[in-house]
Amino acid sequence: MGFRSIKVLGVSAMITATTAVTACQGVAAGEPVAVPQVPQIRLVTNVLPTTPERCAAGTPSAAEPARMCNTAGDVLYAVDPSVTRFPVKRASAGVPQNQKQWVVTFELADADATAFADLTARTMGKQVAIAVGGRVLSAPVVNEPIRGGQVQVTGRFDERSAKDLAQRLQPS
Repeated sequence: MGFRSIKVLGVSAMITATTAVTACQGVAAGEPVAVPQVPQIRLVTNVLPTTPERCAAGTPSAAEPARMCNTAGDVLYAVDPSVTRFPVKRASAGVPQNQKQWVVTFELADADATAFADLTARTMGKQVAIAVGGRVLSAPVVNEPIRGGQVQVTGRFDERSAKDLAQRLQPS
């Protein structure tokens, strides 16, 4: 069985389990609180080349199958309904100790972790789309079941592309 690598945000990616990432955030009293974006994580059922002119605008319903383009508008993904409903708890990019490649880590809300674990357990070797705002930011291949909601996306990230993906996933 062969796999086709697709570049999203200029990066080919794979998804694996990871350990927890710690971070602290807060909002000063009186400051407006932004509504965080909810990333949609969906099983990819088909991938087709397309053009930006053929990409629909808007964010599709998370509960329905959909067609979503990547950020460049040159790849169209047919995807199943999203298994996520809540913003991620935290997201970050970095180079793990004793490694050379940039990775993106994020932690799913507890309510989404179980659904994601079920998805990854039955879809090893298949792509999942990570989308925000109606665009697929990354479509990594599932390497192993991911339990506990701790997700690590690996691939050919450079510093800029890893930090960009983490920032788009980071709760506001």
